[in-house]
Amino acid sequence: MKYRVKDPSILRSYPKPRQVGSQQIPIPLQPGLHINPAFATQQAGSFPNPFQMQQQGPLPRTAQLPQQQTSIPRPVQLPQQQGPLPRPTQLPQQQVPNPQAVRVPASAQPDTMERQAASKSTKKEKRRLWIALWLLGIIATSVLFIVFFVDFVTISDSKGLTKSIATMSGDPSMILEKAGVQVGKNDLVEYSPGTTVFAEIYIDRSFPVSIAFDGTNKTSNFESGTVADALVKMGIEFGEDDIISPSMNTALARDMEVEIKRVTFDSESMRAEVSNDDAAAYKESLEDSAKSKFSMAKSRIYDVVFEHRYVDAVLSSSQIMSMSPVVHPFDDANGNIFTGEPLSSIDSFIGVEIGEDGIPKTYKRKMSNAICTAYSSSSGRGASGLGLYCGTVAVNPNVIPYGTRLFIRSSDGKFVYGFAIATDCGTAMLEGRVDIDLYFETNKECNSFGRRQLDVYIFD
Repeated sequence: MKYRVKDPSILRSYPKPRQVGSQQIPIPLQPGLHINPAFATQQAGSFPNPFQMQQQGPLPRTAQLPQQQTSIPRPVQLPQQQGPLPRPTQLPQQQVPNPQAVRVPASAQPDTMERQAASKSTKKEKRRLWIALWLLGIIATSVLFIVFFVDFVTISDSKGLTKSIATMSGDPSMILEKAGVQVGKNDLVEYSPGTTVFAEIYIDRSFPVSIAFDGTNKTSNFESGTVADALVKMGIEFGEDDIISPSMNTALARDMEVEIKRVTFDSESMRAEVSNDDAAAYKESLEDSAKSKFSMAKSRIYDVVFEHRYVDAVLSSSQIMSMSPVVHPFDDANGNIFTGEPLSSIDSFIGVEIGEDGIPKTYKRKMSNAICTAYSSSSGRGASGLGLYCGTVAVNPNVIPYGTRLFIRSSDGKFVYGFAIATDCGTAMLEGRVDIDLYFETNKECNSFGRRQLDVYIFD
């Protein structure tokens, strides 16, 4: 009979059967011990000894045991003993050695402890390395976040303010609001993002204001105030009649331009024709005590004092300051025209000065011994529409244009018509028979003048 032992160590550690009286007591199986069932059918005395078996040839993969015709042994009848039965003998249980367990000799234990200590140290080093790598990753992530998303902004202004703030916003207004910096409506905010994480905001609290006056322009910086404050600070003098634009109480603003126009006044006395409507309006403007003394002139000729208003040396308006009617002293006791006194109601022209000899100091050209006549009209304003009064003359407009300023007198100075303006024309002038036709208020004056040769000084 051939057997195959799965685990020889089991056979080596298997205990021998013990003899109890005349019977062999089979040894109980140990946990984990596998025995071929065919062994269990053998009697206790005929159980083969595996250590005495000799192997004859190679074992087949599956050992077929022959079927033996055996009778089932009857149970052994033990003699009955008087008294209690003895307790079964308890066999000591042997522990089956674990073939997989590794026994370490005592001489190798110090080396094992060193390896265990080295392993623990290696694990600690690895743990420290992972913690360092984790912290390094957090730091690198924080740095990248700051570089790409956070700006460190320095805020300063013209008053010396300096402030720093860290922000993720790129809007200057939001940055200033977060930093608690107030910005006025005239403040200039300059934002410099930069190429790194550092940016700058500069607030210019001062702003320029320019003032134009007397043909010049002056500029200065201000932080607040009004136009009046700017004039005082810049030392610019101004009169109460000067035109200042914008007004004095206007608040200053960035790039504001202030303009000062100088206003001057000049008075001029002249004898002029005044319409009855204008004379009546002037009379109504007088006080009650002066109204009774003022009388309307039938000839509409008045001695008038004008006040001229100039803005930057340019005439802007004129108004009558005083006016009195003129009674022409044309006739003397013998009915002759007075000589030597100007008859024109125009007293002077601006920029024209008469010398001591009665002749203008400057003029453009002169017509000597011009043929002059006289005429009068009860209505009309002349061919030019400029009016007809004593001081206006009719001319040939092709020779002397309308509006030309003149001065007319005799060469000996005994007759002086005075200053005149060309406002009318006539057939005699157009045909060339007469050079100048002088206007008089009445026909009597025209007849007294007749026809004369006079010197005509032309200013235009």
